[in-house]
Amino acid sequence: MVRTFMKSEAEPVKIKNKNSLWISLHEFSYAEFSSAIEMLQAAKRSKNIKTSKGFIRHALDEYRHTNLMRLIISKYTEDNPDCFRDVRFCSNHAIKKGYVDSSEFLFQKYDIHRFSIFVGINEQSASRIFTKFCKRCADTLGKISSTSGEGDSYARNLTLASKTIEEIIKDEKDHEKHALGYAKRNGKKWRLMRFLLWERVSNRVRHFYASNKKVNKWVAAFIYLIVITLIIPFRFVFSLNPSEMKNLVSKNNADLML
Repeated sequence: MVRTFMKSEAEPVKIKNKNSLWISLHEFSYAEFSSAIEMLQAAKRSKNIKTSKGFIRHALDEYRHTNLMRLIISKYTEDNPDCFRDVRFCSNHAIKKGYVDSSEFLFQKYDIHRFSIFVGINEQSASRIFTKFCKRCADTLGKISSTSGEGDSYARNLTLASKTIEEIIKDEKDHEKHALGYAKRNGKKWRLMRFLLWERVSNRVRHFYASNKKVNKWVAAFIYLIVITLIIPFRFVFSLNPSEMKNLVSKNNADLML
């Protein structure tokens, strides 16, 4: 349980990067919203009525999680309007950000056994990430002073966020249990172990890549440097004739520009 702390000094503590937790929560809400979409698509395409009902219940949970997160964020932006632009929710951004591939949903890409493994591992990963988020909230609460106006408001928002995420974690663990339970009951053990390993490794690689922006920039810069170095010897092959100089003040050329 997250607790607030009283500091011995009366001087308020400056909160560094105070919006970062809420930006993380903003991204969580997109992930939950996208999961709901995938579950509805799976329910739509499943030929088993019982399985479809399970997917719909899962989707409703994910929509509820999204709504809870958005409510927490909206409370925070009331006190911190400067953060509103960074955490504004647009449903189509779930596609732009890569959370959902509308050209091929997961249930179209995988059979139900592989789909269940994918869902189970990602629910497991979500529980782990949400637990880290709660720890970040607790660590931040331990650094701020409740004697300051900013600290009081920030502490209340953090406590609300942490308690809400702790409740969501319970649902995530339940989803993980059902998804992996189905995969274990309805698939061969060797296939289960192979895909479990694959999903765990690929999941960690994705999260590592997404959480290391500086490393990504250096890797991208290194690749660009190699490509440029390889192209330089052939630069004359790609040379183009100089473009014709035109008098843009000329009335005829100005008309053509329109």
